[in-house]
Amino acid sequence: SQGIGTIPSITLDGGVSSEMVPATVADTEAYRRNFRGAEFEGIIGASFLRHFKVTVDYKRNRIYFHRDH
Repeated sequence: SQGIGTIPSITLDGGVSSEMVPATVADTEAYRRNFRGAEFEGIIGASFLRHFKVTVDYKRNRIYFHRDH
């Protein structure tokens, strides 16, 4: 089952946040099967990421978000 709506606000660890984020609610079982062992609570999409410059540090297993002003 899927649904479309808006999340009033979303905040990630480290204080990165955004308001009025478009969202889709979907069954994540297929993702869990394809990414065995990975833990996640949701999927961050372009509607959230477009507000940030994103840096992936593979060595430290970190993702950094910088406001894109």
